[in-house]
Amino acid sequence: GLLRALRQSAYDRTPWHLTFAHMDMPTTDATHVDAWAFDTESGKAFKLRGSHVVPPLRLPKLSLAGSTLFSVDVINNQVTPPQNFVIEAKHGDGFYIAGWAVDEQAQGEAGGVFVDVDKQLVIPARYGLDRPDVAAHFGNERYRSSGFSVFFAASAVEKGRHTLSLKVIAADRRGYYDTGYRAILEIK
Repeated sequence: GLLRALRQSAYDRTPWHLTFAHMDMPTTDATHVDAWAFDTESGKAFKLRGSHVVPPLRLPKLSLAGSTLFSVDVINNQVTPPQNFVIEAKHGDGFYIAGWAVDEQAQGEAGGVFVDVDKQLVIPARYGLDRPDVAAHFGNERYRSSGFSVFFAASAVEKGRHTLSLKVIAADRRGYYDTGYRAILEIK
């Protein structure tokens, strides 16, 4: 859209406009990301100096004993979905899950959140979203950036019934808590 509007077809396949979801990032190696800027007056793109290394997104292997504080606030259009909530979708649909999680033992933010499907597909959530309501409720300002969200396509799993669970990474990232929360994905 933007490229057509600016009539800059020379930039149509340049890396500066390439975007990808965190699910597309490799989980075994670090990813190097270069930044680009676009000068709307001259119509030229410039590579900015330096690059950013994004560490691999991995679920630690160590399952920690105990539990932690969390909430699944939304799955698609269902607000506060109960345990074993059944989500029905067509193979081409998407799933959106949002909530918050903290590392209660560390009294602060968790190291991240993963959604696990059938103990085979592990999807990293975007973590660190602003949740002043959580900080206020628990009286702990260190819980403020505890929000998470994740979107994934139903086509990421085969048709049929699947179990979704939520894993919360410990603040020190050495292990994870299995929250015990389960939802059922029914892909038609």
